[in-house]
Amino acid sequence: LSPARAADSFMAFTTSTSFICADLRSVSTVSASKYMSTRCRSAVRSTAPLAPAALPVQSPAEWILDVTHNALSAQVLAEHLNARPRCKTLAILGVMGDKDVQGMLAALRSQVDYWLPVSLPGSRALPVSALVEHLHSMQVSVCDSAQTIEQACQHALELSNQQGIRRIVVCGSFMTVGPVLDWLQF
Repeated sequence: LSPARAADSFMAFTTSTSFICADLRSVSTVSASKYMSTRCRSAVRSTAPLAPAALPVQSPAEWILDVTHNALSAQVLAEHLNARPRCKTLAILGVMGDKDVQGMLAALRSQVDYWLPVSLPGSRALPVSALVEHLHSMQVSVCDSAQTIEQACQHALELSNQQGIRRIVVCGSFMTVGPVLDWLQF
């Protein structure tokens, strides 16, 4: 999945349905917008966050997908999460190696109870072992790690059913969000 395809897929999804929560403010203000078509950039600027509704995958948790991949956009996501009712929250996080992981974690740590780091494909991706090290250095709760997005999604779904997790946040990259959309069958 190329960044351009992931951006357009994500934006087309969030602007044409209301199946999932998404905070589009962070997308409109970060460099990721260079991957979006003019139609998508226009939709981002004019669209409010969407309300949750039914998912094709049976899950007791709401799924929030955000392409947050730097500290500034992570802060926007944290503000969005803070404005929502508090509940047990798990974050599936996969990032590229050249990103400010510590800055993203610092912004989100107060809004996330459990972290599930995942490997992303490609040579630019931060290895999951390095991501786990970052998470441990921030003294946050790492529930597990996954080698693929599919494994991370399945594990998050199991945890939502078994542990009372009511919100699953997917963030870190277009390369994280795009495959999750595929897994959720949108």
